[in-house]
Parts: sequence; structure tokens; C-alpha cells
Amino acid sequence: GNIFAMPLEDQCADLVYSIFAPIPGVEAARILKPGGALIVACAGREHLWELRCQLYGRPRVGEGVQMPAGFAVAHKETLSYAIHLPHQDAIRCLFAMTPFYYRCPSEGRQRLLACESLTVKVEVDFTVLTL
Repeated sequence: GNIFAMPLEDQCADLVYSIFAPIPGVEAARILKPGGALIVACAGREHLWELRCQLYGRPRVGEGVQMPAGFAVAHKETLSYAIHLPHQDAIRCLFAMTPFYYRCPSEGRQRLLACESLTVKVEVDFTVLTL
């Protein structure tokens, strides 16, 4: 199985989580018990903004995630804070955890990895969805 074909019975879960991943709307609706919720955590509009500026010069503001059909937003909240990456190894570790690692231009990669330190905004949108 996978998130779009879970090896679970219908209406067996109180909560389903989607954390920085595709949202399995149809499967979540299938396995959620009545009154259950789908909790989505996704990158906020300016998540890792300073890292993205190094990679792309002028990055686009994030557009958010398309919420699955059939669900209603019960609650939404954004968590935002800064982290300081004090050396190049810390920058490399964070960079390697992002999808940008695989698809950024080489000149952006060189610019980022030349940074001695970097303070980066973390912005995560949390949305609680119900059927």
C-alpha cells in the first residue's frame, strides 16, 4: 500500500496526518470515522525564504496547498520562527532535506553553499479538515 491505497479498513481512523507530503484526500475520506479529521502540515508562503533567495535570487512566494474536495476547514494556524544555521555543514544538512536540493540551478547551489552562516525563516501552515 501507499498513501493513496492504504491497507486499512473503511472508517477505522480518528485522525489522518499529511505532513509535507501529497494529501491523500480520497483515501483519508474512506478511512476516517464519522467525526474524524485530516490534519495537514505544509510549507507556508515564506518557508525557508532566505535559503530560497540564495538559490533562486528572487523566489516566488509559496502558493499553499490545494485542499482535497469534500473536506471543510475546521481550524487553520501558522507556526513561524527563525533558525540560525551557524556553519556550512548546518546549511548543507538543511538544504539536503529539501526538494530544492534536486532541482535548483547550479549557480544557486554554489551561492548557498558558499554562505558561512544563514538565518532562515521556518513557516508551517497547519490545517484541520473535517468531512
